[in-house]
Amino acid sequence: MKKITKMLSLILGTLFALGAFASCGIENGQTSNSGSTQTTSTQSETHYANVTKRSDYIVKNGQAYYTLVVPKTAERYETKAAELLVEYYQKALGVTLKTVTDDKATNKEGRYISIGDTTLLQNSGISIPEEKYGSSGFRIITKANTVYIAGARTMMRRGTYYGAQEFLKHTIDWEAYTASEIRYTKTDTVAMSNFDVVEIPDFDHRRAGYQTTMNDNEYTLLLRMTPRHEEDELKLSGHSHFEILPPEKYYAEHPDWYYPAGDVTAEDFSWRLQGQLCLTNEEMTAEFIKNVTQLFIENPKVEFIHIGHMDSDEFCHCENCKEWIKSRNTNESGLMVDFTNRVARGVTANMKKIDPNRKLMFEFFAYLKTIAPPTDKTTDAKGNAVYVADHPDVIPDENVMVQFTPLLSQNMVTLDHLNNKQYYEYFQGWSAICDNISVWKYAINFSYYMINLKNWDVIGEDFNIYKQGGVQKMYEQGPLHHTVLQMHEMRTWIYGKMMWNTSLNYSDLARQFIAEFYGPAAAGVQEYYDYMTTYCEKIRVQDGYTGTCYSMITDEKYWSFPFVEGGRQIFMHAYENLEEYKASDDYEKYYWRLTGVYFENMFMQLEYHMSQYSVTQNRATLAFFKQARDVLALRSSSENGASSYATYETKWEGALDAF
Repeated sequence: MKKITKMLSLILGTLFALGAFASCGIENGQTSNSGSTQTTSTQSETHYANVTKRSDYIVKNGQAYYTLVVPKTAERYETKAAELLVEYYQKALGVTLKTVTDDKATNKEGRYISIGDTTLLQNSGISIPEEKYGSSGFRIITKANTVYIAGARTMMRRGTYYGAQEFLKHTIDWEAYTASEIRYTKTDTVAMSNFDVVEIPDFDHRRAGYQTTMNDNEYTLLLRMTPRHEEDELKLSGHSHFEILPPEKYYAEHPDWYYPAGDVTAEDFSWRLQGQLCLTNEEMTAEFIKNVTQLFIENPKVEFIHIGHMDSDEFCHCENCKEWIKSRNTNESGLMVDFTNRVARGVTANMKKIDPNRKLMFEFFAYLKTIAPPTDKTTDAKGNAVYVADHPDVIPDENVMVQFTPLLSQNMVTLDHLNNKQYYEYFQGWSAICDNISVWKYAINFSYYMINLKNWDVIGEDFNIYKQGGVQKMYEQGPLHHTVLQMHEMRTWIYGKMMWNTSLNYSDLARQFIAEFYGPAAAGVQEYYDYMTTYCEKIRVQDGYTGTCYSMITDEKYWSFPFVEGGRQIFMHAYENLEEYKASDDYEKYYWRLTGVYFENMFMQLEYHMSQYSVTQNRATLAFFKQARDVLALRSSSENGASSYATYETKWEGALDAF
């Protein structure tokens, strides 16, 4: 605490050293955090809630009147759903709900909360078909004295777990913002309700590529996103061709399976970046099918596999590949579709002999060389644009999914913006020939992590475009390999909300999160959020910042001294106001959360405008920057790690010594 106080004194000591700069932020907003057990809200057939109080109680004055019921042979997420209800009713009401298996829930007059695919549900007449609800959707419905909380009868039963979260939301105002910031109302009484709730997410699979969500499945589940590497998905990387046919194992005897054959050694291929498979090689394809079949045999619960080409824009130029493409008047994407179809057919045929009821799905990349679909754009009789497949061989099979990955699109404007016209047409082309589409999009600048990618308003519009295009799976990549600060806690929470329901408003969600997560520092964080969001529009419209994954967001021209100093003063006032909370046990928590948002402004001060501040102030800012970097466990400042925070700190120290 002494270190914090000393550093804060140094910073606040320079608070009014410079004249105040006018803020261009918009007016603050505030959302209510109060919950309700009586809700009537009909948004759509997929997001529906009608919840009205009854005269009886789940818990009253420390006494529980309802029993949880789980299947006798419960799946993992059915068990987890019951555990979640028990945990938070204990925390909120001090009561432990009793849990029994469905073979013991035989009292017809009993009061039950049925969790998952119980015999109670099976005998209720309630239908939750997988083709409608997918792997994540759920129903909560009251019949007589039983409440049913269940997703579809899928292998994982994740929908049931998300349904338990929704039940907590309606009964004790539960909301998980992060793994350590979970809101609920403490009370001694919760009335039972007549529930009629339907939730079917707009994207059945939802992921955000941040280190927290990619490495912590429990946190991911709290945000209603899909955990990584679960039992129903093979544990392969995005670029998995060389995992399935490792060059280290096969290249020496089969160099013709790989491109460029003969030009690199097997050791070179260990980097997994220099080559691709020769997709027309029949012997290679047979071995590929054999190995994928074996993976499915070894993982009996797996139903999905991503077989993505390597992270290279080069493809095989052998005569067979060139002739295949030419004869079908198509491109490398068409060849990729054909290869994936042949793999899917071969593996499916093999597995039919072993497990005939198993449903398998195969996904490939539309990425770099394969981003352009194997289609031709033309017009119909009414002059509307239509996309026609180049050849029957380039149409994906029913159990083949394309992962659309617009790496070089502009992230500061929507997919349907004129600047992204080519990628929007690519997406429309793929949508025309494939019913199974997932999307890998980007919320990251791979070259620089220090400054937040300010594309808040674009995200919701893009999600809606993809939803209308029939996308089932959504993945938004952030800086997943490194701990960085991009208000990532808020980003990941909002991604979870908006991937579930694209009609939600990003700014409204941001206000809610900021109020809950930043507590007594929320006013300052909200002011800065509004301030930088407004300025973002200026650099987009007036300065032409495009926001691709590799564009120079750290170019000095974007971050003027008036803007940087205006932001600094917002934070100085926020720290000053936080001092009133100093006696609280949570002071340090909120202090460092505020500092996590301030970090990019400190970077801007030191990197672009050191000459505008005194040596004393610069040294105080640099010392605080270092301390924050250590406390917040920040590592690399770019994707490849070539540029570290320590590199910048050394440069700044040298500049200060030369003053």
